[in-house]
Amino acid sequence: MVGLWNRKCALSFTAVMCELLLCTGAIAGPTDSAGESVKPNVRDLLSLLAVPERRAEALAGFDKLGLRALEELVGAYWQDEKLRQAAFEVLVRIAGNYPQGSSAAVPVFISAVESEDQWVAMHAAQCLGIIGFDARSAVGPLTDALGRPEVQRFSLRALSSIAESLHDNARRMRFEEMREAVGLLTKSHEMAASIFQDDPSNRPYVDRLRRSEEYLVLVLKDRENSPIHALGEILKAHPVPVVILAVLFILEVLSVLLFFFYPAGLPTWSNWVRSSFIPETVSKWLPAGPILAKILFTEFWAGRPSVLRTWVERHRGQVERSTSLLAEAKNHAIRVPLPIVFDNELLEDLDADKLHKVFERSCMCILIQGEGGTGKTNLAFELARRSMKESSAGRLCRQQMMLPVVLTEELLKGAHDAASCGQHLLDAIGGQLKYLAQCKKPIGEHFLKELLIQRHILVIIDDISEASPWPKVIAQSGCPANAIILTSRSNRILRGTPRVVLEPERLRGERILDFVESYIERLGQAWRFEPGELRRLCGNLTTLARGGSVTVCLPRIYAELVLHRKRENQNLTLPSCIPELMVRYLEFLNRNPLDGMPTNDVVYEAAKTLAWVSIRQYFLPSALTHAVATAALGSDAASAGCLEHLVLLGLVRHEKGHPDLLRFSLDPLAEYLAGLWLVTNYRDNEMPWQEFMHTAQGKYALTKEVGGFLCAVLDCCTTYCQEFRISDSIIRGLRDLLGRQASCSAEG
Repeated sequence: MVGLWNRKCALSFTAVMCELLLCTGAIAGPTDSAGESVKPNVRDLLSLLAVPERRAEALAGFDKLGLRALEELVGAYWQDEKLRQAAFEVLVRIAGNYPQGSSAAVPVFISAVESEDQWVAMHAAQCLGIIGFDARSAVGPLTDALGRPEVQRFSLRALSSIAESLHDNARRMRFEEMREAVGLLTKSHEMAASIFQDDPSNRPYVDRLRRSEEYLVLVLKDRENSPIHALGEILKAHPVPVVILAVLFILEVLSVLLFFFYPAGLPTWSNWVRSSFIPETVSKWLPAGPILAKILFTEFWAGRPSVLRTWVERHRGQVERSTSLLAEAKNHAIRVPLPIVFDNELLEDLDADKLHKVFERSCMCILIQGEGGTGKTNLAFELARRSMKESSAGRLCRQQMMLPVVLTEELLKGAHDAASCGQHLLDAIGGQLKYLAQCKKPIGEHFLKELLIQRHILVIIDDISEASPWPKVIAQSGCPANAIILTSRSNRILRGTPRVVLEPERLRGERILDFVESYIERLGQAWRFEPGELRRLCGNLTTLARGGSVTVCLPRIYAELVLHRKRENQNLTLPSCIPELMVRYLEFLNRNPLDGMPTNDVVYEAAKTLAWVSIRQYFLPSALTHAVATAALGSDAASAGCLEHLVLLGLVRHEKGHPDLLRFSLDPLAEYLAGLWLVTNYRDNEMPWQEFMHTAQGKYALTKEVGGFLCAVLDCCTTYCQEFRISDSIIRGLRDLLGRQASCSAEG
C-alpha cells in the first residue's frame, strides 16, 4: 500500500508541477517554422514519459491537448503493448480532468479493472466512477471486481457513483437497457451487502447503491405498466399486424381530418384508397381496394351530404360553362318561352312552383315528349340551366343544386345484354360528368352512385327511342339515378311508372309571329327592324302553316332567313312552302362560299343523301359513323371534303365524346331533306315507291314516332308532284296511312 501511495503522490505532484510550468511558460508546445503552435504527436509524448527528464514536458503536452488526445491514446492502449502503461496513466489523468468527455476511454477502464495490477485496477475503477452515467456498461465488470479484496472498496464506490448517475438519468435510458441495469444493480447490491455488512465505513456506499436500485425498479415497473410499453411489446411480438393496424389508423385519421377541414378532397382520397393504394399485383387476385375502403369508412365519409354539397358547389361553375358550350354546339343556347302541357295542364311556360313540387320527391322522372322540332332538347337544356342556379327560388330543387349530365342514345350504345345496361349507363354518366367538370381523374363509382342516389346529378337522356332498352333499365332500377329527364317522340316511354310528362305545344296563329319577334329579340337583332316590319315580313309563316300549326323549329329557321335578308339588305323572296324553306335554309348556311368550296347544288345533293342514309333504317333521324357517311357520299377526296364542309356549316355535328359519330343538327331538316331525296330519286317510278310504302306501313304500325318523317315525305310529294310527276296513288296512300287530318303542312 505504501508503494501505491507513493505512485499516487508522484502522479499528483507531477500534475501540479506541469500546471505551474505551463502557467509560467517554462514548458511550451512544439512550434512550426513561423513560430505558431502545432499539435504535438501523441506517440512521441508517450515515449517521453519513459524518460524521467522529459516526463514533465510530456505531461504538459498531454494537458495542453486534453480531450483531443483521447482517441489516439485509446488506440495506443489497444495497439501498442509497449505504450500501454503510459497511455493508461495519461487516460487516468484526462478522465480526472474531463469526466464528462471521457466516455471513449470506458472500454479501456473496463479492461483495466480486470487487470492483475492492483494499481491499474484501482485507478480504472476510480475513473469509471468519475465518468458516471457514460460508464454504465461497466456495472457488470465492477460487480465481478467486488470479489477481489484489493479493489473491492474502489469497485463499490465506483458502483455507487454509477448507480446515482443512473438514478439521475433514468428517463434517458431505453427500456431494455434499464431492465439490464436493474438486474446488474440488484446483483451488485446483494453482493456488496454481504461483503460489507460489518464495515461501517463503506455502509453509506451500499445504501446509495440500494436506493438507486429501488428507484430504478420503480421506474421500470411504471414503464412496464404504461400503454406505450404495452404497444411496444405487442409490436415486438407481432410486428406485421401492428404495422398494418397503424397504417389503417393513420389512413382513418386522414379521412376524418379531410372530412372536417377539406371535404372536397374526400372523393379523390376515397377513390385513391379504393383503386391505387393497394399494389396492382395484389388487386388482381384479391379485391383488397374495396375491402380497405369499407374498413376505413372512406366511402362512408365521402358519401356524407355535406361532402356531396361541397363537391357539387366546387364543380358547378365548370359544369355550367361546359353545359352552355354543349347547348351552343347543339343550337340550343337561346330559349323562347313556349306553351307547355304540364301533366295534361296547359301552361304558358315552365312553372317554377310546379317544378319545385316535382323535385321535392325522393325519386322523380320527367318525360319531355313531342314530335321532331317541337323544342324537346331546348326545354331539356333549360331545365339543366335551372338545376344549377344559386338562388333556391329559381332552382329546380329548393334544397340543393344539381349537376346536369346530358347524354344521347348514341353515347349509351355498347351494352351487349340487359344485365350490362345498368353498368354501361353508370359508366356513361361518370365519363360525361368527368368531361363536363373537367376532372383530371375518373370519378369513383361509389361516389358517383351517392351523387345519383341523393339527387345531386340530373341525368338527361336526349332523343331516346321507344325501342331503346334504357327506359326498361331505368324502370327496373338498373341505374341508381333518382333525378332523370328523358326526351322522346313517343308517349309510351316509362308508361306505368311514376313520371311527369312535359309536352311543348305547337305554334298557331299569332303565337308564330310572337315567337319570331322574341327569338330575334333574344339574338339582340330587333334594332334592325322598324316597328311592325318584322310581323309583315313573317306574315308568310301563317301561309306555310295553312291555318294550322307548326313546330317551333320552322319559325326559327324562317326568322334566321328574314334576319339574313335584313342584315345583307337583300330583297330576297321568302319561301312559300316548308320544303322550299328547308332548301333556302341550306343556301343560307352555305352563303358566300370561298373558292374551292362546295357550291349550293353540291351541298344540297350531299345533304339529301346523308339525310336519307341516316333515316332509312328506322325512319327516324339517327347518328351515322364517319365511315358510313363517307361511303354514302363517295370515297373520293371531293366527297370527303364535302362531308367536312357540312360539319363546318353546322348542318351536321360530331357527337360529344364520340367524334366518329355524325348527326344532323335539326331533326325536321333531316326529315325534309330525306323526303326531298325520295322525291328527286324515285320520281314517277312506282316500284321503289311501293317498296317504300310497304316499309312505311310496317314502321308506322310499330311506332307512331315515324309520323314526322312520313309527314315530311307527304309534304314534299304534294309540293313537287307536278315537277317530278309523283303518282296520286302515292300521295293518297301516305294520307290514308297518316290520317286525312294530318296534312303535311299542319304537321311541319
